[in-house]
Amino acid sequence: MNDFYGIEPGAYSTPKEWGAQLASFGPHTGRYVLVLPGYKVWSEAVLSHSGVGDLERERIRTILRRAFGHSPFLERPLDRWPITESWLENAIRYWRAADSKHKFIYVHEECFSNFIENRSDDCKILSSADIFLPSSPADEEIDTQPEDYWKVSQWLCQISAEIHFIDPYFNPVAGVDVCKVFFHYVEKIARLKKPIDVHFWVRCRERERDAGDGLQKTSREVEMLIREAAKGGRSGLRFHFHWVRDDTSRDKLHARYLLTDKGGIQFDQGFQVLRPSGKRNMVSPVGLDLHRELFERFTGGKNTFDVEKTIKVVV
Repeated sequence: MNDFYGIEPGAYSTPKEWGAQLASFGPHTGRYVLVLPGYKVWSEAVLSHSGVGDLERERIRTILRRAFGHSPFLERPLDRWPITESWLENAIRYWRAADSKHKFIYVHEECFSNFIENRSDDCKILSSADIFLPSSPADEEIDTQPEDYWKVSQWLCQISAEIHFIDPYFNPVAGVDVCKVFFHYVEKIARLKKPIDVHFWVRCRERERDAGDGLQKTSREVEMLIREAAKGGRSGLRFHFHWVRDDTSRDKLHARYLLTDKGGIQFDQGFQVLRPSGKRNMVSPVGLDLHRELFERFTGGKNTFDVEKTIKVVV
């Protein structure tokens, strides 16, 4: 999950090569391309290195533009990128100082032989011929403190306008081990530029249904938590909290997902601090077809369960 790559602008030259390579990146694979020193400069360098005719160059431009829309690319602000040094020299220096766990750079085959004897743990050079070489298994076990959940989720949240948390037990008033994670997510998302709507889908507990107040007490507590966590964040962000009754419906709130308009992550044991201390949670990217199906269900009202109550909190 969240493996980060650099691709030398001259690594590939044809539309077919660029299309095949970029198809293996994005939220559905958990692999991203850090476009250094930025998408505009990097994409223009790709086109200038292509060495093909005008028609083929326009095809590459279209492939890059479409890929940018599907979010395999990430950008980071750079303090230093001397134009007197080559792209590869700059990228290696950046990568060795970066804090990402998996760091790889694809280079043109002819350059690759120069680095065979010069590999290190902090930056691995890959040949452009290894288009589908996996960096690591997509599934990953994570620790379950709030910051660990955010670390694996932040890139997907950062590029998404609409975010859905789907977990029958992700009710922050149900216990402190859930509340900690909920509060941390709201606090972090409220400080991002891209998100517009954030949804939480949880199962309505029997004692909440039987309280006789129409979930009024619970909904007030949830709203207070959201407002407290989002305090100091970006104004205008909309939070939606849905209590669901799925006991008699075909569709169940069972599998736990972070689902957005760009992709998804499945959390095997949901969003909570697991006990005993040290217990880990398996996470994995959601494939393209499943993501499309789930996102359509939760945004298009196609689930068969009943929504007992929804509150909307605008911060």
